[in-house]
Amino acid sequence: MRFWANEQPHCFTVWCAMSSHGVIGPYVFKDTVDSQRNLSLLKNKFVPALRKRTENMQDVWFMQDGATAHTSNIVLDYLHETFGDKVTSRRYPEVKDCGQSWPAHSPDLNPCDYFLWGYLKSAVYRPKPADTDMLLKNINWEVKKISEEMCGNVTNNFVVRVKQGKLIKGRHIEKVIHY
Repeated sequence: MRFWANEQPHCFTVWCAMSSHGVIGPYVFKDTVDSQRNLSLLKNKFVPALRKRTENMQDVWFMQDGATAHTSNIVLDYLHETFGDKVTSRRYPEVKDCGQSWPAHSPDLNPCDYFLWGYLKSAVYRPKPADTDMLLKNINWEVKKISEEMCGNVTNNFVVRVKQGKLIKGRHIEKVIHY
């Protein structure tokens, strides 16, 4: 998001990953995330945390959106070393000749987009944080409250969404599915 202001706003980026095993993160950056910061996060925080939660990394699919910091060559090289052909990302199939392309304009298929960010936003702002420190505490607290069972339900919904997306020929699912 971009904000125009007369003075420097307090900005930060929150990064989380979600699987049927739970949420990994949040990781907070006091600045924007470039490809080097993203690579460092993947290598030093995310993948070690993921290895602790899963018995077999060969069964893990990694899915990410098409943000530039996520799709640089150095990041895609690392994803290929770590996940092989089990990556869904913009540019990945073209660069690595394997994996799945991120479907264009499809936040309907990413559990972080169709569940996590909206859920966290409503929970984090419910107590009206007075400052940035309280906001970050709320984010950490609310992420910790998300159960593995809840994550399993959300990720199981991914399969339903993919089938629905195929039936409606790629149109936005939220416009078709009424909750």
